[in-house]
Amino acid sequence: MVFKNWIISSILLFGCFDTFAKPTPADCNNPSELDNQAGVLLAVASTLNSEGCADATKLHGICDSVYMQFDAPKGSGYEYLFEKKIYEASCAKLTDSEAVINKKIKTMWAKLENPHLKCDQANFDVSYGSILKYGLITNNYDFLGLAIEEWGVNLNIVDKNDSRTLLDYIQKEIDRKKGSSFEGPLRDYYKRLRKYGAKHKSEL
Repeated sequence: MVFKNWIISSILLFGCFDTFAKPTPADCNNPSELDNQAGVLLAVASTLNSEGCADATKLHGICDSVYMQFDAPKGSGYEYLFEKKIYEASCAKLTDSEAVINKKIKTMWAKLENPHLKCDQANFDVSYGSILKYGLITNNYDFLGLAIEEWGVNLNIVDKNDSRTLLDYIQKEIDRKKGSSFEGPLRDYYKRLRKYGAKHKSEL
């Protein structure tokens, strides 16, 4: 209500507007018209706020943040540094609704996934591979849980340098670690990925 009253004051100061027709001076002196004008501006502001952004500069060091699972700065409101970077890159705010946050991040991810959400690390067997694969190989299941279950990012990108999707990659890891203590958790995660729409390259 306070914000709406501020908008009405601005309309009185700078003049009212109409998307389709130029209003008369009498319109601006009409309380009902002022309320309509304020409603239009609020709707526009709400739409812009829900669209977010895609700022690649905020993703600098994201792969190290996923690998090391650095804590976010105290008082920032985030648990992990990678989480803070993702939010800032998408212009998502902690005060946004869950639906708006997820929409902003998913949109940003689609725009910046290639090349800004790729990792080329010494401890990763895929050159410039998906950060989701890197999260898997470095056992950062908190990151994967957010990306897969909350943010709803694309799980089926095929990396150029290994020709695998995330599901192909985890299947490769299951085969490689068969009989070890890692096999069971990897199989469980395979099923989890399937639940959220992950596919093999052959299924795309």
